[in-house]
Amino acid sequence: MDVKDNPENYVVEAELPGFKKEDIKLDFEDGKLLISAEHNEENKEEKENYIHRERKMCSMQRVIYLKDVRPDAISAQLENGVLVVEVPKAEQISNKMQIEIK
Repeated sequence: MDVKDNPENYVVEAELPGFKKEDIKLDFEDGKLLISAEHNEENKEEKENYIHRERKMCSMQRVIYLKDVRPDAISAQLENGVLVVEVPKAEQISNKMQIEIK
Protein backbone atom coordinates (compact mmCIF):
# COMPACT_ATOMS: atom_id res chain seq x y z
CA MET A 1 0.00 0.00 0.00
CA ASP A 2 1.22 3.48 -0.89
CA VAL A 3 -0.08 6.80 0.47
CA LYS A 4 0.80 10.02 -1.37
CA ASP A 5 0.41 13.43 0.26
CA ASN A 6 -0.33 15.90 -2.54
CA PRO A 7 -1.10 19.60 -1.91
CA GLU A 8 -4.80 19.15 -2.75
CA ASN A 9 -5.45 15.52 -1.74
CA TYR A 10 -4.18 12.21 -0.41
CA VAL A 11 -3.98 9.28 -2.84
CA VAL A 12 -4.02 5.76 -1.42
CA GLU A 13 -3.04 2.89 -3.74
CA ALA A 14 -3.53 -0.67 -2.52
CA GLU A 15 -2.72 -3.76 -4.57
CA LEU A 16 -5.55 -6.27 -4.17
CA PRO A 17 -5.02 -8.98 -6.81
CA GLY A 18 -7.90 -11.42 -7.10
CA PHE A 19 -10.36 -9.21 -5.21
CA LYS A 20 -13.56 -7.91 -6.80
CA LYS A 21 -15.12 -4.61 -5.80
CA GLU A 22 -17.86 -6.56 -3.98
CA ASP A 23 -15.13 -8.05 -1.73
CA ILE A 24 -13.84 -4.64 -0.61
CA LYS A 25 -15.29 -2.30 2.01
CA LEU A 26 -14.18 1.32 2.56
CA ASP A 27 -15.12 3.37 5.62
CA PHE A 28 -14.04 6.79 6.88
CA GLU A 29 -14.63 7.80 10.49
CA ASP A 30 -12.87 10.12 12.94
CA GLY A 31 -9.94 10.82 10.62
CA LYS A 32 -9.35 7.14 9.80
CA LEU A 33 -9.71 5.51 6.40
CA LEU A 34 -10.43 1.79 6.86
CA ILE A 35 -9.86 -0.56 3.93
CA SER A 36 -10.99 -4.13 4.48
CA ALA A 37 -11.25 -6.95 1.97
CA GLU A 38 -12.36 -10.56 2.21
CA HIS A 39 -12.34 -13.19 -0.52
CA ASN A 40 -13.53 -16.79 -0.30
CA GLU A 41 -12.92 -19.25 -3.10
CA GLU A 42 -13.82 -22.91 -3.19
CA ASN A 43 -13.28 -25.48 -5.93
CA LYS A 44 -16.61 -27.34 -6.13
CA GLU A 45 -15.83 -30.28 -8.33
CA GLU A 46 -18.34 -33.02 -7.62
CA LYS A 47 -16.24 -35.99 -8.67
CA GLU A 48 -16.19 -39.18 -6.60
CA ASN A 49 -12.84 -40.33 -5.24
CA TYR A 50 -11.22 -36.96 -5.68
CA ILE A 51 -7.53 -36.74 -4.96
CA HIS A 52 -7.34 -32.99 -4.45
CA ARG A 53 -9.82 -30.29 -3.39
CA GLU A 54 -8.87 -26.77 -2.48
CA ARG A 55 -10.37 -23.87 -0.53
CA LYS A 56 -8.87 -20.44 -0.26
CA MET A 57 -9.80 -17.63 2.10
CA CYS A 58 -8.02 -14.31 2.12
CA SER A 59 -8.72 -11.21 4.17
CA MET A 60 -6.90 -8.00 4.98
CA GLN A 61 -7.54 -4.79 6.83
CA ARG A 62 -5.61 -1.52 6.91
CA VAL A 63 -6.26 1.73 8.76
CA ILE A 64 -4.76 5.00 7.56
CA TYR A 65 -4.90 8.18 9.65
CA LEU A 66 -5.58 11.27 7.53
CA LYS A 67 -6.16 14.79 8.84
CA ASP A 68 -8.11 17.74 7.47
CA VAL A 69 -10.06 15.88 4.78
CA ARG A 70 -13.45 16.25 3.11
CA PRO A 71 -15.12 12.86 3.73
CA ASP A 72 -18.08 13.66 1.45
CA ALA A 73 -15.75 13.95 -1.57
CA ILE A 74 -13.76 10.70 -1.19
CA SER A 75 -13.72 8.58 -4.36
CA ALA A 76 -12.42 5.09 -5.07
CA GLN A 77 -11.76 2.98 -8.14
CA LEU A 78 -10.61 -0.63 -8.59
CA GLU A 79 -8.81 -1.42 -11.83
CA ASN A 80 -6.56 -4.38 -12.67
CA GLY A 81 -6.28 -5.40 -9.01
CA VAL A 82 -5.24 -1.93 -7.81
CA LEU A 83 -7.55 0.08 -5.56
CA VAL A 84 -7.03 3.85 -5.85
CA VAL A 85 -8.70 6.04 -3.22
CA GLU A 86 -8.59 9.82 -3.63
CA VAL A 87 -9.19 11.77 -0.42
CA PRO A 88 -9.54 15.54 -0.98
CA LYS A 89 -8.11 17.79 1.70
CA ALA A 90 -10.24 20.41 3.42
CA GLU A 91 -9.35 24.03 2.81
CA GLN A 92 -6.78 25.23 5.26
CA ILE A 93 -7.90 28.22 7.25
CA SER A 94 -4.94 30.20 8.46
CA ASN A 95 -5.00 31.15 12.10
CA LYS A 96 -2.08 33.48 11.56
CA MET A 97 -2.59 37.21 11.47
CA GLN A 98 -0.58 40.32 12.15
CA ILE A 99 -1.67 42.38 15.14
CA GLU A 100 -1.36 46.13 15.00
CA ILE A 101 0.43 47.73 17.94
CA LYS A 102 -1.27 50.91 19.23
